[in-house]
Amino acid sequence: MTKTADNHLTPEQASALRAFADRNGRTWKSRLLTLWQNGQDWREPEAPFLRQIRNGIGPSGLCRLPPLTKTAEAAHGRPGLKAGQSLPP
Repeated sequence: MTKTADNHLTPEQASALRAFADRNGRTWKSRLLTLWQNGQDWREPEAPFLRQIRNGIGPSGLCRLPPLTKTAEAAHGRPGLKAGQSLPP
């Protein structure tokens, strides 16, 4: 298993997060936080990677992530998260 370095995501984690975000739309962060709080993230197809993210950057790190959905990226005019990218402070 690949560990998450401080403020960085592995390529697999970034891909899993993007898939989750695309499936859940603009409220994906809220949905993921709720799943983490209720221990229900195990039901997601990317469950192992989502759990690694939770254990690595935690809920506060999730809130600092840039937009991930294709719609959000287009609206903001910039690409979203990339593997190995540092989170904003």
